[in-house]
Amino acid sequence: SCLGISNPGPDSENLLDAFIGKSSEGRKNLVLEANRKVAYRSGNFMMIPPYEGLPVQPNVNIETGLGPEYQLYDIKSDPGQSKNLAEEMPEKLDELKAEFESITGRN
Repeated sequence: SCLGISNPGPDSENLLDAFIGKSSEGRKNLVLEANRKVAYRSGNFMMIPPYEGLPVQPNVNIETGLGPEYQLYDIKSDPGQSKNLAEEMPEKLDELKAEFESITGRN
């Protein structure tokens, strides 16, 4: 690694070339965190694991991303994440769940 770390972690990648402008290629996969909740992006797909809580904050009508089921979105064609593809694309969901588990150690 460019920092000399022998075991930087399962989701680490050397992106120095992208940072200094030698490449336009960035990460293909990313674990995202907000308010102690995580989601996983792989390419154009976003997978959100189930979390307890209200899917919409009632006082302000803002979506929280929480829900009792896995959520899967194609954020290239659906950037507003309005159509959950989890039931329609179970193989893709299983693929992202496995990648997410291998990186985070949780399912």
